[in-house]
Amino acid sequence: MTGETRCLMAFETWDGAKILVDFQNPDEMQQYRLSAESKGIRCKSLKIEEYSRADFYGCRYFDLHNPQTRQSFELDDWLDFLKHWDEHESGHRHDYDL
Repeated sequence: MTGETRCLMAFETWDGAKILVDFQNPDEMQQYRLSAESKGIRCKSLKIEEYSRADFYGCRYFDLHNPQTRQSFELDDWLDFLKHWDEHESGHRHDYDL
């Protein structure tokens, strides 16, 4: 991607759960930012130089340059997932009858 500016944004809940999204353009990124902020999600634009693997270890990454990811990605679904991250990570085990 020589000469191309990356549009990376981290979406984070109050308790630190986050996803990282690589958008196709700044306008698209701004639309998603406004939607997320209206739902109480913190957003941070990142330059590729600011990306730290340690800061994003274990979080989901979505590359919206990929047509398949773009087709299936729904930010609202992921924002809902982030809001309930603590429930997901709290160690609730489901005992299933096999």
